[in-house]
Amino acid sequence: MFANDYPFITHRRVRRSITKVADILDDPLDLPRWWPDVYLDVRELAPGDAGQRALIGLHTKGRLPYTLRWTLRVIESR
Repeated sequence: MFANDYPFITHRRVRRSITKVADILDDPLDLPRWWPDVYLDVRELAPGDAGQRALIGLHTKGRLPYTLRWTLRVIESR
């Protein structure tokens, strides 16, 4: 089986306070509660430590006729 890396950079405008958005992104395991039609599965793959946050595995879908499995690690939040 071959693995390919495809970088996706996403910019979103959200009509909420910066504090509310930061709170949601600070707990990625809770993403299915906010967007259940998009986030099919969210799991912690590796716990975070003092130097970095947890590595999160996601299974998502959008309007296209396929799903994506990808990983997320928040590296900066201000």
